[in-house]
Amino acid sequence: ADLAPFDASTHYSLQTVTDAKLIEANLMAINAIFVYFKVFKYLNRVPFMNTLFATLGKASKQLFYFNIIFFIVMFASCSSFYIGFSTDVYDYRSLGASMISLIRFILGDTDIRELVYHNAYLASFLSFSFVLLVFAILVNMFLAIVNDAYSQVRKEKRKLDARLDADAEAIERRKAAFQAKKARRNARKESGGPAVSESLAGSSAELASAGRKHGT
Repeated sequence: ADLAPFDASTHYSLQTVTDAKLIEANLMAINAIFVYFKVFKYLNRVPFMNTLFATLGKASKQLFYFNIIFFIVMFASCSSFYIGFSTDVYDYRSLGASMISLIRFILGDTDIRELVYHNAYLASFLSFSFVLLVFAILVNMFLAIVNDAYSQVRKEKRKLDARLDADAEAIERRKAAFQAKKARRNARKESGGPAVSESLAGSSAELASAGRKHGT
């Protein structure tokens, strides 16, 4: 086969192409997340989803600080498990592996028997401390933040609904008053039109008679 402009006797490194392909795959994987996030733009029109997004927006500042606390706790626990079991347990051989193992610990996908086998006292202390910090404190803190934000959003929504209802009632009352005033005006025009004409004609006749008397 014709390989021009390549030389069959020359080795060409495709490492750059491979790296570019890997970078492209990573960027496309991240971009896929942002592409599907656009669905939330349309879900925001659904009342329940609107309340959910409003709750997350209301709690965004508190959740930011909560994430800082959460990552501090996770990194501290990751470091302690790595220092205590890196030489004995394969799942804690590095900081990254320890972090993944602790995430699996949170999800319930872990077995501490190997930890207890190598160092029962340290394994019991670290496991109990991690469960206490994450489940007894951080999870309840997260739920309290979201629940408080949800209560505020619901309260603001009720106030807004009450204000809109009051404005709608005021508009209806003004509309009804305007319609009643317009109806009374039309009724006066229909009933008082001939009388007004007769009174104007009588006044004109009196003025004419008075003018003739003054002239004589």
